[in-house]
Order: sequence, then C-alpha cells, then structure tokens
Amino acid sequence: MSKRVLFRVFPIFAVAAVAAVAVYAAGTGRSFAQEPTATTPNFKVAFLGDQGLNADAVAVLQLVQSEGADMVLHQGDFGYNEADSQTPTNWENQINSILGANFPYFGSVGNHDVGHWAQYQQLLQDRLDR
Repeated sequence: MSKRVLFRVFPIFAVAAVAAVAVYAAGTGRSFAQEPTATTPNFKVAFLGDQGLNADAVAVLQLVQSEGADMVLHQGDFGYNEADSQTPTNWENQINSILGANFPYFGSVGNHDVGHWAQYQQLLQDRLDR
C-alpha cells in the first residue's frame, strides 16, 4: 500500500509590509527594493520541501494549483538525482507544466541540491526576473 502525503496550502494572515522589502538575489550582486503594499485578501503561500521528480511531486504541485496558492516557498531538496545534469531542467519543466513559467516560486538550497546549485539558482533567478 502506498502512502501519499500532500502538503496543505496555508493562507498568510497579516503579511502587509511595515518597511520597504528588499530581496537580494544571492550570487548575482543585484538587489531589488519595493515600497510596502498591503497583501491581497486570502493570499496563500505553499511551503514545500523534499520534492523530487515523480508522481507524488506532481500531485503536490497539482494541490498547490487546486488550492489557489499565490506563491511557493520551497525549502530545499528539489530533484535528488545528483548524477544527472538534466535534473534541474527536469525539475523546472515539472513546475512549469503545472503552475506555469511565471508562477512565483522561491527556493533555498538543500543538501541534495549542492551539486547542481548553480543551475537551480539560475532557474530561480530567471523565474524571478520574469
């Protein structure tokens, strides 16, 4: 019997910024600043980690979409196949096929991402730029 764990998408309450928000794109030397604005009502953030490239990962992304999440914060371990240089591209394609290329998706490095971190970082930066 297979056990499937799907992560619930939680709404963010009271996320309105009090001061200017600064986002630093690590390793690029670029920073972006934005004046604070109120968060839209019912703004939802999905928190993910340990995703991988498989049917369960697809199901989680479909849940993110069906719950109407406005963005994803992914806490590492994106693809797991450290021997395959295509893993970061496959991970990005998996996200794009469900959430789209412009969906706000932010991540932090996990121990299984270190070998391909430059590729993951570029994919996340490209997404941020879009």
